[in-house]
Amino acid sequence: MGSLGNVPSSQLRMRNTLAR
Repeated sequence: MGSLGNVPSSQLRMRNTLAR
């Protein structure tokens, strides 16, 4: 994917794991 879209994506993925 894109480099800029990777920054927010990583933060959203980490939050999803915690929300699990």
